[in-house]
Amino acid sequence: MKKLKDSFIFQRSISVILFFLLLAVNFLPPAFADSIQWVYSYEEALELAARDNLPVMAFLYTSWCGYCKKLDAETFTDSVVIEASKGFVALRIDGEKDRKIAYGYGVKAYPAILFLDPSGRVIWREYGFRDAPKLAGRMREVLSVFRKSAQTQPYLESAFGEAGRGNTDKAIAIIDDAVKAYPDDSRLYAARGAIYMNKGDIDSALGDFDRALSIDPNDDNVYTMRGIIYYKKRDFDKAMADCNKAISINRWAYEAYNGRGIIYLEKLEPDLAIKNFNTVVLINPNDAGAYFSRGLAYASKGEFDKAVSDFTMAIIINPEILKAYSNRAYAYFMMKDYNKSWEDVSQVERRGQRVSPEFLEKLKSASGRNKQD
Repeated sequence: MKKLKDSFIFQRSISVILFFLLLAVNFLPPAFADSIQWVYSYEEALELAARDNLPVMAFLYTSWCGYCKKLDAETFTDSVVIEASKGFVALRIDGEKDRKIAYGYGVKAYPAILFLDPSGRVIWREYGFRDAPKLAGRMREVLSVFRKSAQTQPYLESAFGEAGRGNTDKAIAIIDDAVKAYPDDSRLYAARGAIYMNKGDIDSALGDFDRALSIDPNDDNVYTMRGIIYYKKRDFDKAMADCNKAISINRWAYEAYNGRGIIYLEKLEPDLAIKNFNTVVLINPNDAGAYFSRGLAYASKGEFDKAVSDFTMAIIINPEILKAYSNRAYAYFMMKDYNKSWEDVSQVERRGQRVSPEFLEKLKSASGRNKQD
């Protein structure tokens, strides 16, 4: 009997201990009971995102970044952020060790939080410190956009595939069908607007961009595209306002800086144009168009050596920009380097185009020879 009693007491003691252990775990503060489940490989993160159909929250940091440490200590330990992170694949990237990834996404400042789709395309960018309520709110917004986009993504891929093959009307028809099914998806209107813009139907494009922004007034890309439309309509004030708005939403929106620079060129304000093109090449050093446009600005100021340098950089990045050769030919002409000017004229003509007859006559007269000489 004593043995049975002792056994009962022992089992009861275990039950009591397990009960209190369970109770203790249940009442632990959430920050200790749970944490963000980070992945440390970019490739692995995209594989997991594709497998589970989740967006990626990529945290790019450095060892010396004070606000990165503040995010780790305050924001990423908050229970609301931890809960929101369960809808993402959470990725940590040391920007100094994985410079190729940071460079590829144009990250120049830390901390940076990039929200990506499973293919690695950017959904949204956040720079600098964000407290827990702000970041959690942004995470919920991104997740909502991602879930909606999963439904419309097949339409977009099909439409852009047709547009890429030159079937513009078919591409627009695909988006038309998608809009009927999902009338509140701003990306559909933005995509159709871009296709209309490439078709040259700028009024239809403008209507779609207006509709997209009425649904999502924080899409910097759509403001930039609408700015291009206003530029084509020669309404420089509205074009500038849209570029400014895009930059206010996303200070890394380099296409908006590019647009602003081109507007300043039109307004004969080369110094302001150069300032904006400087920002473009800082954010995206492989933007051939920005070098070309900055070369035009330098040429307008008579700084032909700088113009030559920028036209050359544009050609290195994209050898098919024939205007870079012809404008460099002019810059060399103004520097009285006629041999190099002739070389660029030959480059243009070998590619099936011709420089202006007026310039050719001036070059012949100044150099004292024909290009055959």
